Amino acid sequence: MANTIPFGHSDWAGVVGDMAIVPVEQYFEFAHGLPDQFYVMRRGAVSASGPAGGFDKQDLRGKVSV
Repeated sequence: MANTIPFGHSDWAGVVGDMAIVPVEQYFEFAHGLPDQFYVMRRGAVSASGPAGGFDKQDLRGKVSV
């Protein structure tokens, strides 16, 4: 991932501590069940974010599809 969001950015306000792990997974079904929080990036900016339970699965799939 060439673009990063520095710590302290308002979209990352829920990150606790000084480290975040950003997994990149190509299989949606596997990745969908992992996080507590989603951050969707489009063109280097966060285009959607929120708790995992706050997204409709098909809507989220549409946001992360290329």
